[in-house]
Amino acid sequence: MASNSRKELGRKAEREAERFLCRRHRYRVLERNYACRWGELDLVCLDRKTLVFVEVRSAGETGLSRPEESVTERKQRQIIKAAKFFIQARRIKEMNMRFDVLGVTFRPGGETGFALYQNAFELPPG
Repeated sequence: MASNSRKELGRKAEREAERFLCRRHRYRVLERNYACRWGELDLVCLDRKTLVFVEVRSAGETGLSRPEESVTERKQRQIIKAAKFFIQARRIKEMNMRFDVLGVTFRPGGETGFALYQNAFELPPG
């Protein structure tokens, strides 16, 4: 049951994140929940001429850690592999890209907080 409510929270966070990115930052969403054998990309967007892979993290009332802090190095590697697969599958060439992390916090009283970290991590060299 808790797992189901966590999924619902995640879906709600992704909807709110998309709205926030499109309205406040003028991103254009290309894909939602893109899944491949390497994992899932929450949102694939365009920010002007930059391809942006957005990892959305959510929390109810945050305790000691913020939701965006939960993107571990292992998770970053998984996102990078999925992004490389996306680029190859779409035959995208010569395009700037970056990885953003968006923390979404649902506060008491129905207010939603956002913490956007643009270029939160990078492709490893090589």
